[in-house]
Amino acid sequence: MTVRLTQIDGKLPNLALMKIARHYRDRGDEIVFTKHVRRDMLEGDYSAVYGSAIFAYSADRVAEFLGSFPNAVVGGTWNLLDNTTVEEALGLGDDERFDYSIYPGFDASIGFTQRGCRLRCGFCVVPKKEGKPRSISTVAEIWRGDPYPRHLHLLDNDFFGQPRDQWEARIDEIRRGAFKVCFNQGINIRMIDVGAAKALASISLRDDQFKTRRLYTAWDNLGRREHS
Repeated sequence: MTVRLTQIDGKLPNLALMKIARHYRDRGDEIVFTKHVRRDMLEGDYSAVYGSAIFAYSADRVAEFLGSFPNAVVGGTWNLLDNTTVEEALGLGDDERFDYSIYPGFDASIGFTQRGCRLRCGFCVVPKKEGKPRSISTVAEIWRGDPYPRHLHLLDNDFFGQPRDQWEARIDEIRRGAFKVCFNQGINIRMIDVGAAKALASISLRDDQFKTRRLYTAWDNLGRREHS
């Protein structure tokens, strides 16, 4: 089989597509990865076509993609009315094994230590898609190992929402392993207690280029400012 994987938006590697790539490569199939939504004149036929989009503003690109590949499976959070994920199409669930080869210029490690969120913000799809917070991966499971740098992109939506013994263990892994970590999705600043603040202060926090010390935070409801 020859499978086309299309990253419709987003700058970081797309974990859903990396997961699908691993699934098909394990079967011995050929993978064609691209960020082009239109079919090229010289493209042949594919046994399966997948696309993934994150942002609502990508609706036009999704439509363009489906115009070229009407039978494609499209997943992601771009359409809040549809909870389809490309992983569900293959029954992959929380299988956190990825094929990094489709992003040859990316040398960091990326993943989730937890899924889900404690909050139920009306604009956010995470609770509906992922449910309540749960731990899914250790740092050791996310890091690609030597010779790759100890740079972690953590995409957790609610890192401190997982059981305390679990986030404490992840912080300990980061600190003992001398990892630099980017909490790319942001830490919910409204829900930080003294213990969480001390934990963050004890590790090497970085921007998404791992050059500048930085902590990304989220404050999703400005109406709560006076009550915080």
